[in-house]
Amino acid sequence: MSLQEQVAGRTRRVCFEVQLARSALGETLAGLRAVFAGSGMHYWVVPVLEAGSL
Repeated sequence: MSLQEQVAGRTRRVCFEVQLARSALGETLAGLRAVFAGSGMHYWVVPVLEAGSL
């Protein structure tokens, strides 16, 4: 944490969501692991039961 983050008691984080086919999951995670190794990036995988626009 930077000095400013320590004083504020929080750290800046970025969150993004990706929706992709299950068949692309392994390759996507492998690519992310290669690029962001050691960064402390956290991820989770959840099923999307339905998606669309209204």
